[in-house]
Amino acid sequence: MSATSESAEPREPKSAFAFLVGAKLSVERTATSVLIRQSHLRNNDQDDPATNRVLQLLAGVEAEIDDMIIGPLQQHPAWPWFSRINGIGNENIAKVIGPLNIRRANYPSSFWKYCGMHVVDVPFTVDQQRAELDKSADALQQRLEMLVKKYKTPEAEAEKVSGLTRAPIVEVGEGMNQRLKGGLECQSRGMAPTRQMYKATSTKLDYNSDLRVMCFRLAGALIKSGIRYFCATCNEQRPPKVGDVEPTCQCGSKEFNSKPTSKYAEFYLKAKDDEVRKLKSKGVLIVPTLELPKSDGKIFEPVGTIAANHVHMRAQRKMMKLFLAHLWMVWRTAEGLPLSTPYAHGILGHSPATMIDPWTMVDRPEPKRKKVRPIVAETPETPPAAAS
Repeated sequence: MSATSESAEPREPKSAFAFLVGAKLSVERTATSVLIRQSHLRNNDQDDPATNRVLQLLAGVEAEIDDMIIGPLQQHPAWPWFSRINGIGNENIAKVIGPLNIRRANYPSSFWKYCGMHVVDVPFTVDQQRAELDKSADALQQRLEMLVKKYKTPEAEAEKVSGLTRAPIVEVGEGMNQRLKGGLECQSRGMAPTRQMYKATSTKLDYNSDLRVMCFRLAGALIKSGIRYFCATCNEQRPPKVGDVEPTCQCGSKEFNSKPTSKYAEFYLKAKDDEVRKLKSKGVLIVPTLELPKSDGKIFEPVGTIAANHVHMRAQRKMMKLFLAHLWMVWRTAEGLPLSTPYAHGILGHSPATMIDPWTMVDRPEPKRKKVRPIVAETPETPPAAAS
């Protein structure tokens, strides 16, 4: 053994709760691979008893782990807070807080970075910007030619296309020309981290990619459970969507207004409105995602445009960062750990009155804790001693 390995401190083991969450994720991955194998077998009119049996065993193990998770989850220091938020369920919150270690997170931004909610500064050279403008101009020209060919008049075009129509395309093109005339300079853009960024620089990921996925799923649950849509004409709730057909109210209207029924969903809608207002003030055109042009088979945003779904993701990310900051505050307080002043207030100088108290974001009374059976490990029988 080398001197380095002898002097290295032993790694702190995971908590039992973190281990259970990790075990559940591992079982889910294995079950998914078995389901894929099962579908391939069925496509070839085959049946494998061993595959079916393994899937059955995995379902039993997953159910057992779920039962084991409930007890530690209800004893979590932040349970009295997050259990009162609409959209939070045992499974989606367990998968988020399981990998987190509050004692290693001295700031809310520590949670953000480990969850992949931080921003990476990416340098853009003048040549890269010029290539981006050329690519955008070519895509918009193709889009314009397609619209002129498909729709003979602007009126016919307006019936089918709502975003990237002829007039906005011309405006975006003029904006790109003005940008070129003003001169290009090297700049740095804040972008969400991706695996490709780290692979290009041969650096190790500094965030938990699985946890990032779980955060997005939790954010989706917070939004879906906290927003209802009502008819703009008769104020009746929107009927459920069937397939790809857009829902229509009984009065015949297809316009619906969103109304929040939870605090985090309300914050999301406000963040989305603020994002839309900011983009419009900068002259950025918000386009329905499917109307954007494609390059190499992938949808991309020409300079001066942004996908409507991109706006949604920005607002959702802002809401999730607020939730993680609140989780950090409640958890640290319950553990008796010191709290730091939020960056926006301590460094940027925002007014303390704008700080949002985590407990003002709860939606319902604390639920009763379920009675759970204790975890008892089965001890194998000691084999009899061999006869001498």
